[in-house]
Amino acid sequence: MPAPASPRSQRRPRRPVRVGLVAALATASAIAVLPALSTPAVAATAAEPSDLTVVQANLLSPQTYQRFQRDAAEVLREAPDLITYNEVAFRSDEFLAPQGYELWRSTKDRFTKATPVAWRTDRYTALAKGTSMISDWRGRPPGRSIEIGRRQANWVTLESNQGRVISLVSVHIAPRSTGMPDLNRRSVRRLGALVGQLDDRGPVLVGGDFNVPVGGSRYPADLFAAAGMRSTYELLGTRFGTSDHGDGRATIDYVFVNGQDQLEVDRHYPLELNSDHDAVVAKLSWTTDPPSASTTVANDPTGTYGERRAVASAVVETIKGASSGDLVQVATRGTDLRPVVRALTRAADRGVRVQLTTRGPRLSAAERQLAERLRGGNWVEHCQRECAREWEAAHPPSMLLVSDAKNRPTKLVTVSRRLRQAVITQRTRATIDTGSVSLEEARGAFAG
Repeated sequence: MPAPASPRSQRRPRRPVRVGLVAALATASAIAVLPALSTPAVAATAAEPSDLTVVQANLLSPQTYQRFQRDAAEVLREAPDLITYNEVAFRSDEFLAPQGYELWRSTKDRFTKATPVAWRTDRYTALAKGTSMISDWRGRPPGRSIEIGRRQANWVTLESNQGRVISLVSVHIAPRSTGMPDLNRRSVRRLGALVGQLDDRGPVLVGGDFNVPVGGSRYPADLFAAAGMRSTYELLGTRFGTSDHGDGRATIDYVFVNGQDQLEVDRHYPLELNSDHDAVVAKLSWTTDPPSASTTVANDPTGTYGERRAVASAVVETIKGASSGDLVQVATRGTDLRPVVRALTRAADRGVRVQLTTRGPRLSAAERQLAERLRGGNWVEHCQRECAREWEAAHPPSMLLVSDAKNRPTKLVTVSRRLRQAVITQRTRATIDTGSVSLEEARGAFAG
């Protein structure tokens, strides 16, 4: 199996962004209502690439090795970033995680070996991994050759090459069977506790065969909700059958998401296998920028000349970096900081489009001077009263957005104070963002 393709570049988020302050406030107060689940499957169609592909695959332990190998190859053909496997206790790692992937499972016994997790090594590095008991009912029910009540979940916490941290859990809940108790709720409760331990570091994805139909009488919706776990079926409002057992095409294989504030599900679909289960393929995208896209600058009012002016210099250098045809938009509660005003004036002189929105009670002398110098599409706008109150309710004291000649945002600087002398004399922090999510939100804010 060849190594997976190289990672996709960071794409612009598709989540709706703010298109002005009034729209932002309306969006924030709106309540989304999911439609009722419907039965038809979601087909895999050509669409904008997602950031993350996850596959949950139960590969049927008793099937021949030829059929297993074909199933494993089919899973890997999806070029998944993350994989959760079930029923592979006696299968070789070389087929489950060939070159380009790494696999983790405890090899203590057949129960720990059955549910490994795998990930792409060109995108992720393991920070921590482990195995957690999900159920430990001993004994063989009538007609069963193994202790089906003994279940273990393998998990891994990963860091991406962009600094994102995410955890992956593989689980296979015991089926209901005559001669043993129903282990469903106690198993999900233990799983929820594990997710709660992992989600302090970032989102958690759980893949597995839960042996309970979605929305059925035994479906422990309350326990999933308590653990912050929502399945792709719930998030997308569609479902498809995954089981080829005698009970029909029941939906019993899942990908759950804990961390919907950072990840959204774009689409999902079944993958036909030789196994008696279809695999579940889920495509997800990040709704927040990675840590590597953001840097923070702080001044030291008691430090050296450069340390006192660290934030002011970050703003000035950002303006200086704009080229002819670029757009520099500044919104602040007011500015009399001469280096910033001078940098804006010189930017306009070299062909940069400059737009300053100030929200002070009156224009400062520096702002009036800048307004007199700006011509054409360059301007200073005085935002007062209601306009100022609305902006300040949703945005930091100062923002600077640089866009290229095609109006594509490239850099955002937010400052914790208005652009006045206090930026030098009092403790101030600036955040510099180049991530697509922050840039798109800022562009929407300035467009309002």
